[in-house]
Amino acid sequence: MDVSIIIVNYNTKALILNCIKSIYQFTHEIKIEIIVSDNCSIDGSIDAIKCVFPDVVIIDNKKNLGFGAANNRAKIIAKGKYILFLNSDTELQNNSVKIFYDYFENNAVCTNIGALGCNLMDMNNCYTHSYGFFPTNKNQALFLFYLPFKKITQRLGVCKKKIEKQLDAALCVDYLTGADLFMRNDENAFFDENFFLYFEETDLQFQLNKMGLKRVILQDAKIKHIEMGSRTKTKNISLASLEEKYSRIYFLHKNMNRNIYYYFCIVLSIFYIIMVKAQIRVKANYIKKILGLV
Repeated sequence: MDVSIIIVNYNTKALILNCIKSIYQFTHEIKIEIIVSDNCSIDGSIDAIKCVFPDVVIIDNKKNLGFGAANNRAKIIAKGKYILFLNSDTELQNNSVKIFYDYFENNAVCTNIGALGCNLMDMNNCYTHSYGFFPTNKNQALFLFYLPFKKITQRLGVCKKKIEKQLDAALCVDYLTGADLFMRNDENAFFDENFFLYFEETDLQFQLNKMGLKRVILQDAKIKHIEMGSRTKTKNISLASLEEKYSRIYFLHKNMNRNIYYYFCIVLSIFYIIMVKAQIRVKANYIKKILGLV
């Protein structure tokens, strides 16, 4: 088996069916398997996949494990030499899997490649967020000002808008977005399961960086990404936003200066008070994780 394509699903039936359809439509000249790790969906996703794509391997998780843990469950049984972690809200536009595979096979040894991705496109065929920069003590301190003064910091350029510029072929970046992440199927391809959602791909590639393994954008591969396909929002505050903040805190605790971590704990405490006033329930396991870290 050349490549195992792993897709985490959480109530995205229509999206994941289109995603799998695009894989079969555009992927050829390479042996693949598709593994769907389903996080206890209630929208009929599993039955639909079994009916339309019976060859797809399905892992039926009995609860929502989060993004990293669900990927890990599929990674354990993956038979491919390589793994493509692919979001359910993506659609291949060409033989991207073969392009990733060939590049890794021909360049991995001499260039120390750890992961590959591509310039993702949105539904309007404009280039969208495909990579990012590792958090640092400086930029995370600046980010604290971004929370209460979003518009001001954007004008000052402290926090830039989404990247919409196409990158040159084979350009190295800090980290690739988790929407499409092509890696060798080895011990480096496991996510830290302390991240429920967000920053798990950043952390994984931060570890690759410490090992001297590069993360590379390929221009030839074409994949569309429908962002926020599986996220739900409350009336006032997104629970996904809360999850992002907890994941950011854990990343800082694990990899960065502890002072920045404590500052973020204070900011998150304020954010939590606002959430209580907004009558939004917060998952208890997140609170326990933070309390356990302090």
